[in-house]
Amino acid sequence: MNNHGIMEDYKNIRISLDADVIVDEMIDRFCFPTRVSAMRFALAFALRDYRTEIDFEKLDTAYEKNGTNLNTGTIDDQNLIFRTLILTLFPDCETPYKFARVAIIYGLYKIKDLMSSNPTFTITDLM
Repeated sequence: MNNHGIMEDYKNIRISLDADVIVDEMIDRFCFPTRVSAMRFALAFALRDYRTEIDFEKLDTAYEKNGTNLNTGTIDDQNLIFRTLILTLFPDCETPYKFARVAIIYGLYKIKDLMSSNPTFTITDLM
């Protein structure tokens, strides 16, 4: 919490090096045009399929912060993802950027598991 009693949230989202590798694999395999688009996809995938099983607080601590570092505005310049989607899905959430960071990494790991288990796996299999 800051001096005003408000929970501190991220201004930048930094994923792990392992997650960075998965982003690169997604770009190569699924032809995402940018790292940000692959990360947005992973976020949406995680929130759609796994949001009830993600322990956001625990994983925020567990996931390393040694990979790509992006300003929150780079990922969501209109705050539609962070302020609207995250807060709609998790109305008690006080740190939507932390939730988004965890969901991005969680989604990337889940996508990696699917890619590893099935060599013919395509992006449409996730939709």
